[in-house]
Amino acid sequence: MMDLLGLVSLGLLAGVFAFAGLSKAIGLQDFRSTLGRLGINDARTKPVALGVVAAELLAAAGLLISPAQTWPRMLVAALAIAFALAGLTALRTEEPIDCNCFGNLRQGVLGWRQVVLLPCWLLLATLAQWSPPTWSARQGLVALTSLALAVSYWQVLRAVPAWRALRGDRLALNHDRGLVIADLHAPEGKDPA
Repeated sequence: MMDLLGLVSLGLLAGVFAFAGLSKAIGLQDFRSTLGRLGINDARTKPVALGVVAAELLAAAGLLISPAQTWPRMLVAALAIAFALAGLTALRTEEPIDCNCFGNLRQGVLGWRQVVLLPCWLLLATLAQWSPPTWSARQGLVALTSLALAVSYWQVLRAVPAWRALRGDRLALNHDRGLVIADLHAPEGKDPA
């Protein structure tokens, strides 16, 4: 039973940190804005943002590639403490601070949620440490690649509606200007708009 709990905890941590890191990387400017509102000097928001993204991605990779090592779970614990401290800092501000924990996927504010989740993060890290899987680094790389592809696929799926809306706006704008753009799906000789 502990082996299963350890495996599930490790997989959950790796998935969350990979998704959070990649989401922050895509919306880095929003994450930098959040860091600035937390009181970090403008000149330091970029290195701090890149450091957090790198730490999250390193934690996800380490959990999968080196599951028997302790350092990935220690990195998870350090990140969880940093998140809780960010939540406490946000509680002291007069105006709410956007979370950007998962990029623009979920809108929320920093605060009690990050503080309350600290024990959950630490419990998951402890369970993953209690009975780490014994797969090889090569098997871990396969799992990491699969995870990265799944997260990328999710991001692409989220972008499709926006791309379709932009495409429709472009076609309508060009039609209003008298331009006709060939549409691959329209029968030959017919106006795509």
